[in-house]
Amino acid sequence: MLTTLAQAVGLGIAGIDPFGAAILLSAITAGASRAGVVAFTTAAVGTTVAAGVAVTVAGRDLFEWATDLVPSADSAVWAVAELVAAVVIVAWLVRRRRRGDRPATERTSPTRGGPLAYAAAGAAFSVTGIVDPTFLATAAIAGSTSLATLVAAFTLWTVISQFMLVGLFVAYLAGAHRPLLERVRRMRERHGPTGARLVTGAAIVMAGFLFVDVGWFVATGRYLFE
Repeated sequence: MLTTLAQAVGLGIAGIDPFGAAILLSAITAGASRAGVVAFTTAAVGTTVAAGVAVTVAGRDLFEWATDLVPSADSAVWAVAELVAAVVIVAWLVRRRRRGDRPATERTSPTRGGPLAYAAAGAAFSVTGIVDPTFLATAAIAGSTSLATLVAAFTLWTVISQFMLVGLFVAYLAGAHRPLLERVRRMRERHGPTGARLVTGAAIVMAGFLFVDVGWFVATGRYLFE
């Protein structure tokens, strides 16, 4: 048991991911409620642990079932998915443009959304951990252990790999996150316009590529990088 847990600690260190903390920090700075912050963090951590246990218990049968559900590389499903993604990006750009034309006072209202919405976002974020090689390695080393050891191993892996998310969450609960928010605010004031232009440019390029790839598939029946 101790060997398995020690290996889980090492894999957690190897799989450190800052994106959960970045998402939570963005939500806090946008005015997320305390209940929303708690819901996002607990869902992200809890769902990751539950997914790890489920993947390990299900084992090979789950991977074979999931593989059967994935469309082939030349399937039209990918074109539909690309088209939907491109439309979503364009809609976001249009909304971003309209919001940018409003006075600043109209853009500083707190983020809307109840705890359930934040919990869903946390659960959705946790799905990204399933494809992490260190997540799968944890499933491999803990697969032959008891259920208690399995849960402990994935709890360790999740808490360590998401230590920045957990640390920010604890700081938020203790009220010690305000200096960090102030620093982020100053950085946004200094570099915000440049960062916004870079994000907008990247989104335009991505949407353009997706539209081109969909058009190429419609015209030739193949994808650009197939």
